[in-house]
Amino acid sequence: MREHSLPRSSLLLWSWPWYLLAALAATMTGLLSSSWPRLLELAIFAFLATLVMLRERLPEALVLPAALLAWLLALLPSALPLSLDEALLLASLVCVLLFLSQFTWRLIRPEPLWLAPTVPAQLLALSGQVMIILIYFVLITQTQTGALALTVLGLFVVWLALLQPRRAFRLWLGYTAGFLFTLASTWEIWQLWKPTFDLLCLPLASYLVVLSPFLLRDRQTPGSQGIGRIAIVIGACLLLSPSFILSIVASETKQQLVSLLLVLAESLSLFIFGIAMRVRFFLLGGAALVVGGAIRAVIYTFLGGQQYALIIWTALGIAGLALLGGAIFLTLRRSPLQL
Repeated sequence: MREHSLPRSSLLLWSWPWYLLAALAATMTGLLSSSWPRLLELAIFAFLATLVMLRERLPEALVLPAALLAWLLALLPSALPLSLDEALLLASLVCVLLFLSQFTWRLIRPEPLWLAPTVPAQLLALSGQVMIILIYFVLITQTQTGALALTVLGLFVVWLALLQPRRAFRLWLGYTAGFLFTLASTWEIWQLWKPTFDLLCLPLASYLVVLSPFLLRDRQTPGSQGIGRIAIVIGACLLLSPSFILSIVASETKQQLVSLLLVLAESLSLFIFGIAMRVRFFLLGGAALVVGGAIRAVIYTFLGGQQYALIIWTALGIAGLALLGGAIFLTLRRSPLQL
């Protein structure tokens, strides 16, 4: 830090009147018109605000160029032939630049007032990207760029996790990033193939199922075991319930068959995963759903699905052999099971 005879806040008082006048001029520029020359002037004011931030070495002042750029992006669709989707892509790029701006203070020695030098950039970038995703969810769900916005937010969280010195923060941020990437893949699957609800739940359910054993075994991170138990229940329900319900209520016979085979495959996967990770809930739940799926398959065969009998009985045979093999393995291994 530089040595001054006056406190940092007192020194800034000499400059604030001029900065306030510039902010007032930028506000009037944005309010008067939304034509492209006015937008160019607004961009110039944002650039000047950035120079002021660097000149004063004040990380908190990043909020001024960020606000001006957000205002500029909000006016773009009405002034230029840009769609809202394209404007949101530009907004994501601005959030990336805001996030990267935290590394400026490794080259320039900052003189912050209240927050750590990297905090304003992180907060503005993360909050801005969250707002972009909310706009996608509310206004324009029929686009693949929503998945890109979720991916960008996930990368922000990963980067933020790598910068954390504490193990607990790194873990929770990593789990959050994985959740965001899973949502991005779900969004992309939805846009590309428009699948049924049971298939749409697969990425998120798989993520929760795979994550839960690691949370249960983590005794060092506070709250991980409680969240692991919640993830077990939610993941298993998302994995099995939609397929089982659709195998009963679907209007088309082929759709019922697909959902029935899917619930058998999911139940077997959960059973095998429970054996591999020694999780009793997955093991017993998967075995129970295999039995339930087998009963449903028999009913389906006798109620009009005779043309698919060979496929169904083959699937049931594979499921039975898998259950038998799992039981033999557990008998020989005799390893203790968790929840």
